[in-house]
Amino acid sequence: MLIKPKSGAPPVQLRFGACKFRHEFGGPAIHEGAIPFPNSVAMHRMLTLDLADEAVPIYAENCQLSFLPLYYPLRFGFGGGEAQYRIVSEHRIEVLHIGANSHDEESYPHMDMFPRRPFQLQAIPYKHFRALLMSEQGRSFTLSTEDRELLRELDAGRLSFLGDGLLTLGGDTAWQCKNQTCPWSDQYVSLHIFARIAGSPYAGLEIFGQHGSDVQIYFGLCQMCGTIVTFNRCT
Repeated sequence: MLIKPKSGAPPVQLRFGACKFRHEFGGPAIHEGAIPFPNSVAMHRMLTLDLADEAVPIYAENCQLSFLPLYYPLRFGFGGGEAQYRIVSEHRIEVLHIGANSHDEESYPHMDMFPRRPFQLQAIPYKHFRALLMSEQGRSFTLSTEDRELLRELDAGRLSFLGDGLLTLGGDTAWQCKNQTCPWSDQYVSLHIFARIAGSPYAGLEIFGQHGSDVQIYFGLCQMCGTIVTFNRCT
C-alpha cells in the first residue's frame, strides 16, 4: 500500500475538540502488528488521521484506506528512538525496524496509551507560520514584538502540526529505508516529513514525562516506497 504526500499541502495544526472528521489523538493500539516482538508491548498510537479530510497532507494511492495510523515506539529505548513500518491494510501494519531489541521493563512515562481525544485540522496562517520558522530556524535574529505575539496566539510550545515537506530541528533526516522490497532499501535517503507532535500537546499531558516538553516526535515517508518512519528530536 503506497502512502504518498500531497505536493504543496499547506501546514495545518491540531485543534483538540469535536470535528466532523474522525481524527483522533491517542487511544489503544488497535492494529495487528502494533506489537513488534513476541511477548512485548504495543507501540503507542499517537494519531489516527481520517483521510476523508482534504486537509490531511498525505494519501493512499490506488487503494481503499479510510484512516492512517501514526504509531511511535515510546516504550522501546527509554522514550523511543526510531521505528519504520508500512501500512498493510485498514487493520494491519508491519513493523520493519525498531531502534531497540525489546521493550523497557518500566512504563515510560507511566501509561500504556494516551487518552483518546478528537481533534480538527486548522490552517496555520502564513504570518504565524513565518514567525514559527523564524523562531526555530533563524535563531541568530531577534524576534520582533509582533512575531512574539503571533507565537503566543499559536501556542507554539504545544503546537502539533502536519504539512508537506516540513523541516526538523536538531539534525538531518537522511535514513536507511528498511523495507526490503524498496528499490532504495538500505540506502541513505532524505525523508519527506509530514507530521510533528509536541512533547506536551495539551495541558496535563507530558509524553516524555515532566522534563520532556522539549522533545518532538516526527513522522516522515520514504519517498520511494512510502514506508513510514518515526523518530524524535530535542528542540
